[in-house]
Amino acid sequence: MDQSTYENLLRQRDNVQYSWERKVSKYTIDDIDEQVFREYLKKAKDAGRIEFDETDKKTVLEKLELTHENYLLNAGAALFCNSGINELQMAKFATDERLTFTDIRRFTGSIMELAKKAEQYIIDAMDWRVEIGKGLARREIPEIPLEAIREAIINSFGHKMFDSGQSNEIAIFKNRIEIYNPGEFPAGLTPEIFINGKSRPVRRNPLITRTLYYSKDMESFATGLKRISVVCRNAGCKVEFEQQPYGFAVIFYRKKQQVPEGGTIRETKNNQSPPKLPPKLS
Repeated sequence: MDQSTYENLLRQRDNVQYSWERKVSKYTIDDIDEQVFREYLKKAKDAGRIEFDETDKKTVLEKLELTHENYLLNAGAALFCNSGINELQMAKFATDERLTFTDIRRFTGSIMELAKKAEQYIIDAMDWRVEIGKGLARREIPEIPLEAIREAIINSFGHKMFDSGQSNEIAIFKNRIEIYNPGEFPAGLTPEIFINGKSRPVRRNPLITRTLYYSKDMESFATGLKRISVVCRNAGCKVEFEQQPYGFAVIFYRKKQQVPEGGTIRETKNNQSPPKLPPKLS
Protein backbone atom coordinates (compact mmCIF):
# COMPACT_ATOMS: atom_id res chain seq x y z
CA MET A 1 0.00 0.00 0.00
CA ASP A 2 1.48 3.34 -0.99
CA GLN A 3 1.67 6.30 1.43
CA SER A 4 -1.12 8.30 -0.22
CA THR A 5 -3.57 5.40 -0.01
CA TYR A 6 -2.60 4.77 3.60
CA GLU A 7 -3.16 8.39 4.62
CA ASN A 8 -6.54 8.44 2.89
CA LEU A 9 -7.58 5.36 4.86
CA LEU A 10 -6.46 7.05 8.09
CA ARG A 11 -8.56 10.10 7.31
CA GLN A 12 -11.59 7.93 6.60
CA ARG A 13 -11.07 6.02 9.83
CA ASP A 14 -10.62 9.09 12.00
CA ASN A 15 -13.13 11.23 10.08
CA VAL A 16 -10.81 14.20 10.57
CA GLN A 17 -13.40 16.83 9.69
CA TYR A 18 -15.45 15.72 12.72
CA SER A 19 -12.59 14.61 14.97
CA TRP A 20 -12.31 15.39 18.67
CA GLU A 21 -10.18 18.49 18.22
CA ARG A 22 -12.68 20.10 15.82
CA LYS A 23 -15.68 19.72 18.11
CA VAL A 24 -16.90 22.84 19.90
CA SER A 25 -15.92 22.86 23.56
CA LYS A 26 -17.74 24.41 26.51
CA TYR A 27 -14.93 26.94 26.92
CA THR A 28 -15.09 30.48 25.58
CA ILE A 29 -12.38 32.91 24.55
CA ASP A 30 -12.68 34.47 28.02
CA ASP A 31 -11.51 31.19 29.56
CA ILE A 32 -8.09 31.40 27.91
CA ASP A 33 -5.06 31.76 30.16
CA GLU A 34 -3.89 35.23 29.17
CA GLN A 35 -0.22 34.67 30.01
CA VAL A 36 -0.08 31.36 28.13
CA PHE A 37 -1.68 32.96 25.08
CA ARG A 38 0.65 35.99 25.09
CA GLU A 39 3.76 33.83 25.48
CA TYR A 40 2.63 31.63 22.60
CA LEU A 41 1.87 34.57 20.31
CA LYS A 42 5.25 36.17 21.01
CA LYS A 43 7.07 32.91 20.23
CA ALA A 44 5.13 32.45 16.99
CA LYS A 45 5.77 36.01 15.87
CA ASP A 46 9.45 35.85 16.84
CA ALA A 47 9.73 32.63 14.85
CA GLY A 48 8.30 34.44 11.82
CA ARG A 49 5.56 31.85 11.33
CA ILE A 50 2.71 34.20 12.26
CA GLU A 51 3.02 37.32 10.20
CA PHE A 52 -0.27 39.12 10.80
CA ASP A 53 -0.21 42.16 13.10
CA GLU A 54 -3.32 41.44 15.16
CA THR A 55 -2.86 40.57 18.83
CA ASP A 56 -6.51 40.46 19.94
CA LYS A 57 -7.33 36.97 21.22
CA LYS A 58 -10.53 36.55 19.25
CA THR A 59 -8.96 37.66 15.98
CA VAL A 60 -5.82 35.57 16.43
CA LEU A 61 -7.76 32.43 17.34
CA GLU A 62 -10.11 32.90 14.40
CA LYS A 63 -7.10 33.09 12.10
CA LEU A 64 -5.74 29.92 13.70
CA GLU A 65 -9.15 28.26 13.08
CA LEU A 66 -9.55 27.38 16.74
CA THR A 67 -12.96 28.95 17.40
CA HIS A 68 -16.63 28.71 16.54
CA GLU A 69 -18.27 32.05 17.23
CA ASN A 70 -17.26 32.87 20.82
CA TYR A 71 -16.49 29.27 21.76
CA LEU A 72 -13.19 27.46 21.47
CA LEU A 73 -12.86 24.22 19.58
CA ASN A 74 -11.47 21.41 21.70
CA ALA A 75 -8.05 22.02 20.13
CA GLY A 76 -8.03 25.65 21.26
CA ALA A 77 -9.18 24.76 24.77
CA ALA A 78 -6.51 22.05 25.08
CA LEU A 79 -3.80 24.45 23.98
CA PHE A 80 -4.69 27.58 25.95
CA CYS A 81 -7.15 26.89 28.79
CA ASN A 82 -6.47 25.87 32.36
CA SER A 83 -9.02 23.07 32.13
CA GLY A 84 -9.38 19.38 32.84
CA ILE A 85 -9.00 18.44 29.18
CA ASN A 86 -5.34 17.59 29.72
CA GLU A 87 -4.02 15.61 32.65
CA LEU A 88 -0.37 14.97 33.47
CA GLN A 89 0.79 12.37 35.98
CA MET A 90 4.40 12.31 37.16
CA ALA A 91 6.15 9.94 39.54
CA LYS A 92 9.60 8.96 40.79
CA PHE A 93 10.26 5.33 41.62
CA ALA A 94 12.75 3.98 44.15
CA THR A 95 14.23 1.37 41.81
CA ASP A 96 14.12 0.26 38.18
CA GLU A 97 10.68 -1.27 38.74
CA ARG A 98 7.23 0.32 38.81
CA LEU A 99 6.68 -0.60 42.45
CA THR A 100 7.61 1.80 45.26
CA PHE A 101 7.38 5.47 44.36
CA THR A 102 9.09 8.28 46.25
CA ASP A 103 7.05 11.10 44.72
CA ILE A 104 3.82 11.35 42.74
CA ARG A 105 2.05 14.38 41.30
CA ARG A 106 -0.95 15.09 39.10
CA PHE A 107 -1.83 18.28 37.24
CA THR A 108 -4.43 19.54 34.80
CA GLY A 109 -4.07 22.58 32.57
CA SER A 110 -3.15 23.80 29.11
CA ILE A 111 -0.72 21.92 26.89
CA MET A 112 1.70 24.84 27.16
CA GLU A 113 1.77 24.87 30.96
CA LEU A 114 1.84 21.09 31.41
CA ALA A 115 4.75 20.79 28.97
CA LYS A 116 6.70 23.23 31.18
CA LYS A 117 5.86 21.27 34.34
CA ALA A 118 6.94 17.99 32.73
CA GLU A 119 10.24 19.46 31.58
CA GLN A 120 11.01 20.96 34.99
CA TYR A 121 10.17 17.70 36.76
CA ILE A 122 12.70 15.84 34.64
CA ILE A 123 15.30 18.60 35.03
CA ASP A 124 14.98 18.39 38.81
CA ALA A 125 15.39 14.60 38.75
CA MET A 126 18.45 14.39 36.50
CA ASP A 127 22.13 14.39 37.38
CA TRP A 128 24.18 17.24 35.92
CA ARG A 129 27.87 17.17 35.12
CA VAL A 130 29.71 20.39 35.86
CA GLU A 131 32.81 21.10 33.81
CA ILE A 132 35.24 23.88 34.63
CA GLY A 133 36.83 25.41 31.56
CA LYS A 134 39.25 28.23 30.92
CA GLY A 135 38.92 31.20 33.21
CA LEU A 136 36.88 29.05 35.63
CA ALA A 137 33.91 29.16 33.24
CA ARG A 138 31.30 26.54 34.20
CA ARG A 139 29.38 24.28 31.84
CA GLU A 140 26.49 22.31 33.29
CA ILE A 141 25.62 19.27 31.19
CA PRO A 142 22.56 17.08 31.85
CA GLU A 143 22.75 13.30 31.67
CA ILE A 144 19.99 13.40 29.01
CA PRO A 145 20.00 16.18 26.38
CA LEU A 146 17.39 18.86 27.06
CA GLU A 147 16.60 19.21 23.35
CA ALA A 148 15.55 15.55 23.23
CA ILE A 149 13.47 15.84 26.40
CA ARG A 150 11.63 18.92 25.12
CA GLU A 151 10.95 17.28 21.77
CA ALA A 152 9.58 14.13 23.41
CA ILE A 153 7.35 16.07 25.81
CA ILE A 154 5.71 18.33 23.25
CA ASN A 155 5.27 15.43 20.83
CA SER A 156 3.57 13.45 23.59
CA PHE A 157 0.87 16.13 23.82
CA GLY A 158 0.64 16.86 20.11
CA HIS A 159 0.05 13.23 19.12
CA LYS A 160 -2.01 11.96 22.06
CA MET A 161 -5.51 10.53 21.72
CA PHE A 162 -7.42 13.12 23.75
CA ASP A 163 -10.69 11.23 23.97
CA SER A 164 -9.03 8.11 25.41
CA GLY A 165 -9.53 9.24 29.01
CA GLN A 166 -5.88 8.51 29.82
CA SER A 167 -3.19 10.87 31.09
CA ASN A 168 0.20 11.80 29.76
CA GLU A 169 2.84 10.37 32.08
CA ILE A 170 6.39 11.07 33.21
CA ALA A 171 8.02 8.18 35.08
CA ILE A 172 11.47 8.59 36.66
CA PHE A 173 13.30 5.35 37.45
CA LYS A 174 16.82 4.81 38.73
CA ASN A 175 17.98 3.61 35.31
CA ARG A 176 15.64 5.42 32.89
CA ILE A 177 13.11 8.19 32.28
CA GLU A 178 9.91 7.41 30.38
CA ILE A 179 7.65 9.91 28.60
CA TYR A 180 4.31 8.30 27.72
CA ASN A 181 1.33 9.50 25.74
CA PRO A 182 -2.03 7.75 25.25
CA GLY A 183 -2.04 7.48 21.49
CA GLU A 184 -1.26 4.31 19.59
CA PHE A 185 1.41 4.53 16.91
CA PRO A 186 -0.02 4.61 13.34
CA ALA A 187 -0.97 1.10 12.28
CA GLY A 188 1.48 -0.50 9.90
CA LEU A 189 4.28 1.96 10.69
CA THR A 190 7.23 1.76 13.07
CA PRO A 191 9.38 4.42 14.77
CA GLU A 192 12.34 3.33 12.62
CA ILE A 193 10.51 4.40 9.45
CA PHE A 194 10.30 7.97 10.77
CA ILE A 195 13.83 7.94 12.20
CA ASN A 196 15.15 6.95 8.77
CA GLY A 197 13.11 9.71 7.14
CA LYS A 198 11.12 7.33 4.96
CA SER A 199 7.58 8.38 5.90
CA ARG A 200 5.54 11.54 5.64
CA PRO A 201 3.77 12.84 8.78
CA VAL A 202 0.55 11.19 9.94
CA ARG A 203 -1.22 13.74 12.16
CA ARG A 204 -3.78 12.64 14.72
CA ASN A 205 -4.41 16.25 15.82
CA PRO A 206 -3.66 18.49 12.83
CA LEU A 207 -5.07 21.67 14.42
CA ILE A 208 -2.97 21.25 17.56
CA THR A 209 0.22 20.25 15.75
CA ARG A 210 -0.17 23.08 13.24
CA THR A 211 -0.59 25.61 16.06
CA LEU A 212 2.53 24.23 17.77
CA TYR A 213 4.37 24.43 14.44
CA TYR A 214 3.75 28.19 14.27
CA SER A 215 5.57 28.65 17.61
CA LYS A 216 8.38 26.25 16.55
CA ASP A 217 7.49 23.88 19.36
CA MET A 218 6.86 21.19 16.75
CA GLU A 219 7.85 20.69 13.15
CA SER A 220 5.53 19.41 10.43
CA PHE A 221 7.75 16.97 8.58
CA ALA A 222 7.69 13.93 10.90
CA THR A 223 11.19 14.77 12.15
CA GLY A 224 10.57 14.54 15.91
CA LEU A 225 11.76 10.97 16.45
CA LYS A 226 14.75 11.48 14.19
CA ARG A 227 15.75 14.66 16.05
CA ILE A 228 15.53 12.84 19.39
CA SER A 229 17.54 9.91 18.04
CA VAL A 230 20.30 12.10 16.58
CA VAL A 231 20.64 14.35 19.64
CA CYS A 232 20.85 11.34 21.96
CA ARG A 233 23.35 9.52 19.77
CA ASN A 234 25.59 12.59 19.70
CA ALA A 235 25.40 12.85 23.49
CA GLY A 236 26.03 9.15 24.06
CA CYS A 237 22.57 8.66 25.58
CA LYS A 238 20.63 5.49 24.82
CA VAL A 239 17.00 6.07 23.78
CA GLU A 240 14.25 3.65 22.81
CA PHE A 241 10.81 4.16 21.25
CA GLU A 242 8.26 1.67 22.52
CA GLN A 243 4.88 0.96 20.97
CA GLN A 244 2.46 -0.09 23.67
CA PRO A 245 -1.09 -1.51 23.37
CA TYR A 246 -2.78 1.82 24.12
CA GLY A 247 0.01 4.33 23.80
CA PHE A 248 3.58 5.22 22.92
CA ALA A 249 6.63 5.82 25.11
CA VAL A 250 10.01 7.46 24.63
CA ILE A 251 12.51 5.87 27.04
CA PHE A 252 15.77 7.63 27.91
CA TYR A 253 18.34 5.48 29.72
CA ARG A 254 20.28 7.21 32.44
CA LYS A 255 24.02 6.79 32.90
CA LYS A 256 26.44 7.37 35.71
CA GLN A 257 28.44 10.33 34.44
CA GLN A 258 32.21 9.99 34.46
CA VAL A 259 33.86 13.01 36.05
CA PRO A 260 36.32 14.62 33.61
CA GLU A 261 39.48 16.28 34.82
CA GLY A 262 38.51 19.53 36.52
CA GLY A 263 34.83 18.54 36.65
CA THR A 264 32.32 17.48 39.28
CA ILE A 265 29.02 15.64 39.44
CA ARG A 266 26.09 17.00 41.34
CA GLU A 267 22.60 15.61 41.72
CA THR A 268 19.67 18.04 41.70
CA LYS A 269 17.49 17.49 44.76
CA ASN A 270 13.83 18.42 45.11
CA ASN A 271 14.65 21.31 47.43
CA GLN A 272 17.34 22.75 45.20
CA SER A 273 16.98 25.14 42.33
CA PRO A 274 17.84 23.55 38.97
CA PRO A 275 20.90 24.79 37.12
CA LYS A 276 20.56 27.68 34.72
CA LEU A 277 19.43 26.22 31.44
CA PRO A 278 20.70 26.93 27.94
CA PRO A 279 18.21 28.52 25.52
CA LYS A 280 15.95 26.23 23.50
CA LEU A 281 17.41 25.31 20.14
CA SER A 282 15.36 26.12 17.06
